[in-house]
Amino acid sequence: QPVGIAYRGYDSSAGRDVAILVLDPVPSPGARRHFESEARKLARLRHPHLLAVIGFGEYGDQPYLISDYVEGASLPDLMAAHRFETSEALAILRSVAVAVDDAHFAGVLHGQLTPSSIMIASDGAPVVSGFGLLTLETDEPVAQAVSSRFTAPEQVALRTLSPAADRYSLAAVAHVLLTGVPPSSFAFWLMMGF
Repeated sequence: QPVGIAYRGYDSSAGRDVAILVLDPVPSPGARRHFESEARKLARLRHPHLLAVIGFGEYGDQPYLISDYVEGASLPDLMAAHRFETSEALAILRSVAVAVDDAHFAGVLHGQLTPSSIMIASDGAPVVSGFGLLTLETDEPVAQAVSSRFTAPEQVALRTLSPAADRYSLAAVAHVLLTGVPPSSFAFWLMMGF
C-alpha cells in the first residue's frame, strides 16, 4: 500500500536527479516522531542494492524522503517483457537477499517486499526500494495489515513485522521470478477465514 506520492526532482547542488517521496496523508504527531527515527535509520543504510535515502525533512506539515533516482525498469515490467534465465534470476535474488540481510542487520525491515519494490538499474544491478515505508505512517514499529501473495501469514494474521516476514516475501518473489507464476494465495485465504 502506498504511503505517499513519488516525484522526480533535481538536486542542483549535486547536479543529479533524485526521487522525492511525500508522505500522504499527513501523519499524526506520534507518527511524525517515528518517521524521523525511521528516516534516520534509512539514511544510514548504504548498500549497492538498496535505494539510498539521501535526505528527509518537512515542507510545511508534509514529511518527505529524498533518495537516489534509479534509471531503469521495475522487475514486473521486465518480467512481462521476457522470461529470465535461471542464472539471471538467481543473480538478482542473491543480490536482493544480501541487501535485505544487511538492512535487517541495521535494524530496518521492509514489510512489503514484492517484485514491484525491485528495480533493475540501467547497468543491470537490482535495487530494492521501500525499506521502512510500511512503518513510517504509524507511531509504533508495528506493521499495518497487508494482504498480498507476497506477505507472510503471521504479518497478515498478527500484524507483526520481523526479518522472517521479509524472508517469506523474498521467497515468494523468488517463486514468481523462477516460475513466472505468483505463489498460491490458498494459505492466505485460509488464514483470513474465507
